[in-house]
Amino acid sequence: MMTRTERAKAAFKEKRDAVIRYSLLVLSVLALASLKSSIPEPRLDLVGSPVEPEENLVDSAAPSGNETVNEPVELSGASLWADSSTAGSYASDNPSRISMDARNANLLDILSVLAIKLDTPIICLEEPRTVTFKVENLAPLTAFQLLLQKEGLDYINVGGNLVVGPRERLQDNFYNRMILTRFNLRYISAKTLRNLIGELGIPLQSVSVDVNTEAIWVQGTPIALGKIKEVIDAVDVPENADPADGAAFTMFVYYLNNTVAKDMAQRLATIGFQSVSTVVLNYPEFTRQLLVVAPIVLEDRVREAIRELDSLQPLIKIPVASASGENAYARLDAQRQLLVELTDIPASAMHISGDLSGRGDPLNGELILWVETTPDNINLIREMIDMITFIQEP
Repeated sequence: MMTRTERAKAAFKEKRDAVIRYSLLVLSVLALASLKSSIPEPRLDLVGSPVEPEENLVDSAAPSGNETVNEPVELSGASLWADSSTAGSYASDNPSRISMDARNANLLDILSVLAIKLDTPIICLEEPRTVTFKVENLAPLTAFQLLLQKEGLDYINVGGNLVVGPRERLQDNFYNRMILTRFNLRYISAKTLRNLIGELGIPLQSVSVDVNTEAIWVQGTPIALGKIKEVIDAVDVPENADPADGAAFTMFVYYLNNTVAKDMAQRLATIGFQSVSTVVLNYPEFTRQLLVVAPIVLEDRVREAIRELDSLQPLIKIPVASASGENAYARLDAQRQLLVELTDIPASAMHISGDLSGRGDPLNGELILWVETTPDNINLIREMIDMITFIQEP
């Protein structure tokens, strides 16, 4: 038994949904009116019209009533699941997913369901046909694109409407509406990519500039642009770099966090990157700035290697200095404070031991300064102690 509040909410929701469906239908009709001039002898009819139209409008508000589409819907003898996602608890977690199983269904009926899920009007320039289509747990746009690819169709976005039809017809009537997109290249040239486009038969127009071989401009439908993006991701890799470009070098300064420049230069040399060299500035045992010269095609790999080698290391404990006799503790404590200031390693990582002589004198016995830090920091401390000792020598 519904309460008065629940009935009021249900009535409000019903009126709101009706207004939304009506508004979308009006917007779709207005959009079609603006498109009529660009379509040869168009006859636009709503889905379900007794006339056999050349173009059909599939409106996102086409289903009538207040029913949802999470139950099987019979469409032209097809069983169609337009649930938001797969069955079970996963459905509530993924409202943007769709599962569909349509057998011998009218293409316009399937597009009607997809228009609802996309919340976008779909204009179909193709004659109605019977299709079989099945997808599981896909985004609505992905399902829409797969359906068009299966049926040899394509689409473009015109004024917020998805216009569906044969690719040749879209190019003839809506060429000026197709997207011009720039793709930047890193390892292959624009000429190489254009040859690949031709060999693969991707339906789009491409333009490149001779003075800029690292960019290409292409114009086509969203599906064609998505295909060219897949090609670039697959072939624009260091392994396919033109050998003639191998002489092109880049130079960059890498700021280290946990390693000094001297140690990092030695580690890069051990890895053996071909044609990669390093330049360390003054006092390489202390500075954390490393100048790297590398072929452009290897820059990303060198940066990644440095990042991995400069990662935080496990802590180890090791003695670094000693003192004995009068004021031994005071001398080691002063040395510790100086090392803290020179290396920025906290005092909490440096410790003074007790008397190792057995006399039990913590101030004037045999004492050790030991540290608990990373191996790179220990090397830094030792280099600094050697520098201090060298300065103190007469």
